[in-house]
Amino acid sequence: MSTRNTYPSAVKLGEKYEGISEPLLDESIVLKLTKSLEDDINLRRFFIDNSFVGHFKKKGKRNELYEFVMSTRVFPSILAKHMDYELFNFFLDIRRNAADVFKKNLSRGFNEVCEKAENIGLFEAKVSILDTETKICLISSDAFSGTEGDLCGTFYKISESLFEYWIKPESKGKMLEAWVYGILKQHFGENHTLKIYCNLVVREQIDTTCETAEDLVSTTYKPDLTEIDCLIMKGDHVVIIIECKTGKTGPSDILKFYGLIKLINADFGVFIISNTDKFKTDQEFENIKIIPGVVNREDFPDILINYLEAKILPP
Repeated sequence: MSTRNTYPSAVKLGEKYEGISEPLLDESIVLKLTKSLEDDINLRRFFIDNSFVGHFKKKGKRNELYEFVMSTRVFPSILAKHMDYELFNFFLDIRRNAADVFKKNLSRGFNEVCEKAENIGLFEAKVSILDTETKICLISSDAFSGTEGDLCGTFYKISESLFEYWIKPESKGKMLEAWVYGILKQHFGENHTLKIYCNLVVREQIDTTCETAEDLVSTTYKPDLTEIDCLIMKGDHVVIIIECKTGKTGPSDILKFYGLIKLINADFGVFIISNTDKFKTDQEFENIKIIPGVVNREDFPDILINYLEAKILPP
């Protein structure tokens, strides 16, 4: 079940700006995935370095698995007892496609991947195909026990979190942000002096002290200035901003990030990069710590945690 609030909350960022926060869809799933990514480099590469589109949709080629998942939000895991039906052959073909991708990128079998995804919460309730003499239909696994017929396979309902952060084409890079937020919550979430936020849209604060309704209407629209991936506050003060980047990253991106730190008067910034295309080693620029290549690093997230502890926790 989604745990996202219906109405995003506003976070005061200094005297002039505020951040509109949209919490993660389901924090418990993110924390479980964070735990799985901690020491599994292959899993990081699968989720952070690439996306569902990258794995399953090749340019110029039709992919039935991709089309099925995008239109139904269901992942097939069929184990057919009968091979006579064209429908079963269709699902078996796309299952083989998925199995090949899992084997190549994760070195794991299809069933192992699906079970792991179900344990984390990325796959939800199973749905089963029921083969009777008269028709083929979808039923819930719980309902199957009292129904006559042959259980021909299972289908996994894809969680809203997985769809939003990894499967949707426009969500590329969101999984890295969710992972870093999970790291922060896992290691600093019990510290009640700190407040941790993610997905903040920054804008000027709205003046609600207007004398007339007309004045209020004229001041309620404020354009979005930028976005903050993760942020840690002590009281009403911004201590650290974290930027996550999976695509091309260069010095201009660091300068823009530096400008954001100055804009809201934060103490420090951390710039996390999934690859090492431009930045090969850890660097520091002014009050920014740059940590590249996090997907393939065995010392990550420890290096991030140690840095943050030194900066925000009392000696």
